[in-house]
Amino acid sequence: MTVTIPAEGFYVLKADVRNPKPDRRKKDTASKPTWKAGERVYVTPQTDTYRAQIEFRDGSRVFYDLEAEEVMAITYPWSVQGNAIIAAMEPAQPSVGQALKRAWATPKQILARAVDLGKLTLDDIKAIDAELADWSENLVLQFDEAHEI
Repeated sequence: MTVTIPAEGFYVLKADVRNPKPDRRKKDTASKPTWKAGERVYVTPQTDTYRAQIEFRDGSRVFYDLEAEEVMAITYPWSVQGNAIIAAMEPAQPSVGQALKRAWATPKQILARAVDLGKLTLDDIKAIDAELADWSENLVLQFDEAHEI
């Protein structure tokens, strides 16, 4: 089966993938024994200055090299750890949070521009702020009740 080198962007795993080099001492996604179907990843192909890598939602990364020789996979297994992921993924649209994380501008700048463009009004901001204030107050009350404060 021929696997093409993916373009930079967001992808989703369409099947479970066994990690060839899990590390049970760590809790990050890159160290898990199995990457589950539905996991969203960001793929960055190799450039002159960076190795080809796959980044998970928690920021952990694995590398891939689809042109590596078999001896490379045996000698340096971490360098091809992500190869199995490449074969089991398909393109996906980023979530709003992922798009904000990858954006050149800060979330504050994006919010300001949305207001300037009329995409977000003062009433929208007031409604969101009130909702978050209620949510925060309820969270504090739940914490107080749970811990009998």
